[in-house]
Amino acid sequence: MSLLTDQRIVSLEIANEFVGNKSPLNEIIDHFYNSKVANEIKNKRSETKYILSVFCRRLFELDNIINQLTDRNISPRNIMVRNCIRIALVELIDLKRPEYAVINTWVEIAKNKKRLMHFGKLINAVLRKFLKNNTVSNLTDAQKVPGWLWDSWLKTYGNDEAINIINASLIEPPLDISYVNQERLNLNFKKILPSSYRMHKSGKINEIAGYKEGDWWVQDAGATIPANIFGDIKNKSVLDLCSAPGGKAMQLMAMGANVTCIEISKARISVMKENFNRTNLNPEIICADILNWEPKEKYDFVLLDAPCSATGTIRKNPDLIHIKEKQDITKNISLQKILLDRAINFLNINGILIYCVCSLEYDEGEGQVETLLKNNETIEKVAIKAEDYPEYGKFVTSNGYIRTLPHLQIDGGIDGFFISKIYKKF
Repeated sequence: MSLLTDQRIVSLEIANEFVGNKSPLNEIIDHFYNSKVANEIKNKRSETKYILSVFCRRLFELDNIINQLTDRNISPRNIMVRNCIRIALVELIDLKRPEYAVINTWVEIAKNKKRLMHFGKLINAVLRKFLKNNTVSNLTDAQKVPGWLWDSWLKTYGNDEAINIINASLIEPPLDISYVNQERLNLNFKKILPSSYRMHKSGKINEIAGYKEGDWWVQDAGATIPANIFGDIKNKSVLDLCSAPGGKAMQLMAMGANVTCIEISKARISVMKENFNRTNLNPEIICADILNWEPKEKYDFVLLDAPCSATGTIRKNPDLIHIKEKQDITKNISLQKILLDRAINFLNINGILIYCVCSLEYDEGEGQVETLLKNNETIEKVAIKAEDYPEYGKFVTSNGYIRTLPHLQIDGGIDGFFISKIYKKF
């Protein structure tokens, strides 16, 4: 099999597979760059990812523009034609590349690809009409995400807040990190929250000062909050459930805790270990299914960052808009309930559980915990108060939880998290 040597064709092939299979974009990109892309263009990987991330963020808008430019919608069977035009529009609108160079290149690609060779004239006509008419999307904000997601956010947060969430979710995020070595703090990062620093226009992560030395790791500002809600855990034993990708475990260790990580995926543990080795942080790692695993002793502190829809992370993972479906929430809720029951079982009496999800969906957050509290008399909620955590005051809800929303952190946003604190009475 010959390897791909043209970066635009790589982007097109990945887009075709993503739209056809609805697999996570990062997984498809990894597969292509590990096995299908020639060495001489592997340095284009970050550019490919950027283009395809914009492709995902703006997919509804791109299709709206295309539909305005065509008398008849392009058949779903010709999705490759539509993807050519979509990517070309990303190049023209977002990358500001030379107009006719973009058009001519995509027409040539069409002429030389079996499934596209009869559509070169169509691609040329649509793109030239776009330039001539200066066509823009006429979608409302609510139409930029799937209907089920808009309905969910509208119900939970109201119209104005839901629109704010959409607009903040559909922008490229900055780079947030957490530090191990405060003494070698990279001054290019600006502190935005306790334990969290931010850089705009970061470039390649592994080329930023301090990365190879293990001074810091990538972690969204929202993801740093759960560990800090524990309070003082220096020299305390903390159980980190569903631990991958390991950011919270590293944070807990940087706070002085003795951490045990439980993770079911061997592949994800391998990635975790690379980060642990780079940062010289060494937790105990156990590869196990939480549903079957039993600890040798119980813990005073347990962190459960449960599997969820991850709709709070659309800023970084815009492919989720097109992968997730409403029925996924129901599956998540069932698993989260089981995991919460297990986590409580791992707690000592007087122990503290932090339950969090990077989801904006009520049923995975507040609804999940309220149901748990109603059905389990051995536990009670510890109300999180703004006066106790003034640095997180804007995220504290009236019912004693933390709820970060993408637009609530100025200058770049924040991942959406739900965070609760639960006490085991007996």
